[in-house]
Amino acid sequence: MKDRIELNSIPRFINELLILKAISSSDKHGYNISTFIEQGSENYFKMSYGTMYPILHSLEKQKYIQGNWSADDSKRKKKTYSITNVGIAYLNENTIQIKSFMDRLNFMLEYNNEGN
Repeated sequence: MKDRIELNSIPRFINELLILKAISSSDKHGYNISTFIEQGSENYFKMSYGTMYPILHSLEKQKYIQGNWSADDSKRKKKTYSITNVGIAYLNENTIQIKSFMDRLNFMLEYNNEGN
């Protein structure tokens, strides 16, 4: 686990965790991942496909997820993603990290340094 987070890496880091969370309970393809994130956040988070697919490819390359091609009823191939054991460990460890980040962010937003 990291002691610190670079602020410029936060958006991608959060998107990775949202994607991993989406497929942690069952295998999903891109549309299902996007829908899971939107519904789970009560439509507060929206992930575009232009954001999601590069992250999916990166997570797959890092062995956090595995993609499998299959044909649906219309014989059209689509890729379904599943989380790996390495991905589960990454999700669990970094869920703690992002919660710590949120605590620090909330602290900073409440911080009042009037003495300096």
